[in-house]
Amino acid sequence: MEPPRPDRDPAGVVRPRVRARIANRRAGNWAYDTAPWAASSVPKRASRAVLDRLRSWGHRLPEQHPVVGVTARLLRAAVADGGRRASVHLADQERDGQVVVLVLSHGPSGAPEDEELLRDLARLGAVSAGTENSRDDGSRRRWAVLEL
Repeated sequence: MEPPRPDRDPAGVVRPRVRARIANRRAGNWAYDTAPWAASSVPKRASRAVLDRLRSWGHRLPEQHPVVGVTARLLRAAVADGGRRASVHLADQERDGQVVVLVLSHGPSGAPEDEELLRDLARLGAVSAGTENSRDDGSRRRWAVLEL
């Protein structure tokens, strides 16, 4: 008898890969190098890119809109995972006036879920936030939903 394959749990149930899927809305995405020499500027660059994209979609947002702080905080958490890159995914829902910022850290994270991160995101203005570790590759997904 052979041991279970990585895509199966001990009971033999196949678990589909969890992927980010954005449909029927405007979206944008960016990838960033999180190597130590580049990591310090990543949160600021990502926040600027998100704010600029939202403005290009017609949202009139001030420089200090909560999406700026939330994006930076999500990126700092991804950089702390120690992987070599992180990606930011953005989508808005025009009819409900909300935007979601999703950050993927592309590298194994041995760190436990971060309750402090979720509290920080709520304090910064997120109406909903969460984290998830991938069973397949150990990477982590973090997201926040904000009102525009």
